[in-house]
Amino acid sequence: MTKLKTFFAGLLIAASLPLAAAQVEEVPLIVITMNNGSQVSYSLPSKPVITYDVDFIVLTSPDYDVDFPLMDIKNITFGKGAPTAVSDVKTTVGTATTMGATVNLKGFDANSPVNVFTISGQQVGNYNVDAAGNLSISLDHLAKGIYIIQTNNISQKVIIK
Repeated sequence: MTKLKTFFAGLLIAASLPLAAAQVEEVPLIVITMNNGSQVSYSLPSKPVITYDVDFIVLTSPDYDVDFPLMDIKNITFGKGAPTAVSDVKTTVGTATTMGATVNLKGFDANSPVNVFTISGQQVGNYNVDAAGNLSISLDHLAKGIYIIQTNNISQKVIIK
């Protein structure tokens, strides 16, 4: 009888865990679905300003400031739920500078992936930031054109003339 009581007590506790986890406050969201199927959502109560130019869409609010290459976005929708992006924002913010056909990245998370894309979306390079958070990429071997350097929290347009 004691084993049966223990079993039902454990079952009751296990059944209540998903209910506790599901009690996340739902808020209005903007949901960005990427071409690779991943999604990121941002809280609308923080009143983001959404702008765009030829290559990027930018969301700016007191809580976040992010940009996405338009070529990577499948769609943008509105919904309700728990934001996925605000808690995922990293405190490490690197810088990317360009000198000629060389892009220098400094201050990024160690081993962060860095990708180089043509303006049409074809990946032409795949690198990782070193343990110190730095990377220097020479683009001398690429044809003249516009390229996008993308890492976890920065996308930069580079024009090779």
